[in-house]
Amino acid sequence: MSSSGALALTAVLAVVLWLRPHPADLVAVAAAVPSSTVDVVSTPTAWELRPTRTEGAGVVFFPGALVDPRAYLALLRPLAEEGHLVVVVKPPLGVALLASARPALDAHGATPSWAVGGHSLGGVAAATAVGDPRVRGVFFWASYPSRDMSDAAVAAASIFGENDGLSTPADIDASRDRLPPTTVFTEVPGAVHAFFGDYGQQAGDGTPTTDRATAQRLIVDATVRFVDGLT
Repeated sequence: MSSSGALALTAVLAVVLWLRPHPADLVAVAAAVPSSTVDVVSTPTAWELRPTRTEGAGVVFFPGALVDPRAYLALLRPLAEEGHLVVVVKPPLGVALLASARPALDAHGATPSWAVGGHSLGGVAAATAVGDPRVRGVFFWASYPSRDMSDAAVAAASIFGENDGLSTPADIDASRDRLPPTTVFTEVPGAVHAFFGDYGQQAGDGTPTTDRATAQRLIVDATVRFVDGLT
C-alpha cells in the first residue's frame, strides 16, 4: 500500500472510531422492554416511551455526543410512568446538533405542550427548540445553552453534578446569565458527568464521591418535579 493510501486508511479508521458511540449498558437495555404501563417503540429517528395513559407535557430528549440513545431510557422511563410521552432522539452520526425537536413535535400533534431536554451537547441542542410555542420548558443535564435565552418565555431547570469534570460546576455557574431568572438549579452531590446516563465511564470526567444509583435517583426526582410542574 502506498504511503498516501495508508494515510487515507488511517484517517478513515480514525473517523470511524471517533463516531463510535459510548454503548448503553445492560441497565439501559433492560429499560427498552415494554410493560403494561409503558410501551417502548424504536423508530428510525427515535426511541419512544409511550405511556398507556398519557397526561401532562411530552418530553423530547437529546443524548450526549456519541452516546447510545438507549443509555437514557432507564432515567427517563419514570417520566413515562407518570404519564408523559418521552421521545429520545437518535441523532445523525450521534451528534445532537444535527437533529431537531420539530419532527417529534409534529408527529405527536395530540400532545399540546412539551419539555425539551438533553445531556451535555444534547442540552445545547435542546435549547435550539426554545421559541417554538409548543415548548413550555427546557431542562439541562450537565449542560447549558450556547446562546442567551434569559428572556425566553419558558420554564427552565439545570441539573448538574458536583464532581463533573466535563460540564463543571464553574461552567454551570457561568451559564446562569444565559438562562431565565426563574431557572431552578439542582446540584447532585458527588455526581459526575457519566452518571446522567447508563454508558459506563467517560474520559476526562471527575471522580464520583457518591454511587450511581443515589445520584440517578436525585436526577430523576428533580426532572420529574420539573416536567410535572409544567402542567
